[in-house]
Amino acid sequence: MKQIYILTLIAFFSISAENLKAQTIWTGADLTFTKTGGSNWTLEANQDRLTNNVWITRQNSKPIYNFKWWQDNFSQDPSNSDIEADFWNNSTILSFTPTGGTKRVKWALLDDTGSSVDWSGYNYGSLGNPANFHSFNNIIQIIEILEEDTGDFSTISVLDDFTVSFNGTDFSSPDIGDYIVGKKFGIWLVDDDIYLTLTFNSWGSGGSGGGFSYTRSTDQSLSTSEFELKENIKLFPNPSIEYIQILGLTGNERYILCDILGTEIKKGFISNNEQIDIRNFTNGLYFLKFDNGNTIKFIKE
Repeated sequence: MKQIYILTLIAFFSISAENLKAQTIWTGADLTFTKTGGSNWTLEANQDRLTNNVWITRQNSKPIYNFKWWQDNFSQDPSNSDIEADFWNNSTILSFTPTGGTKRVKWALLDDTGSSVDWSGYNYGSLGNPANFHSFNNIIQIIEILEEDTGDFSTISVLDDFTVSFNGTDFSSPDIGDYIVGKKFGIWLVDDDIYLTLTFNSWGSGGSGGGFSYTRSTDQSLSTSEFELKENIKLFPNPSIEYIQILGLTGNERYILCDILGTEIKKGFISNNEQIDIRNFTNGLYFLKFDNGNTIKFIKE
């Protein structure tokens, strides 16, 4: 009996340790992602591919959504109606259960950044703790309550993915664009168990529908020693829009260009003072890796 008990404890702590090991909080350099209004959301250039499970984009004048979830489950992009159904809990065209928006992603407010009113009493979320991380629909409702109402914010409670209660009154039908810009969010990528921070810079509506921009944290492990520059090799301009140029190479060097997920985007050979064309790259953080071990980070704008 004692042996069974000990084995059970070992199994429990092994599972707990594995869960803790799997959890990650991104504290790396900030990255700004921008999708212009009216641009094609099905193109990689207009998707923020955070992980292999989460590709954030936005259809015209609709809520943001995880393009990858729909591809994994239906092998197609959802209709405008299905995007609205997931956020608003309307009837669906494809067969799925609405969950308040951004499949595989939960949201929390980390503090009162971006607000001009006092949010004292509200129970903020914290990175690494799934408590107070909710659907995108929920979090927009909570922002509206915090910005428009006065009273005891400790009474705010989430009833389901579409309903938030405050002072005994149920709220619904949030307007996404009213208060989202400037707020500091915590983001939980549920399947990956990754937490990061995110702040919206813009949210387009009307004629610029579908446009949005945010700044988020990145994976700090990509800026550890394996990505440190070992020799006097320089890349410019950084950030860059069209081309990057390399100085300090002593010969013809083989390179591989990777995105933030480590996916190979481009490769070839380059000599000192030559340029690499990055005009077709998605805006974001990239790594230029050489066979000699040197790696340089740069940002495409």
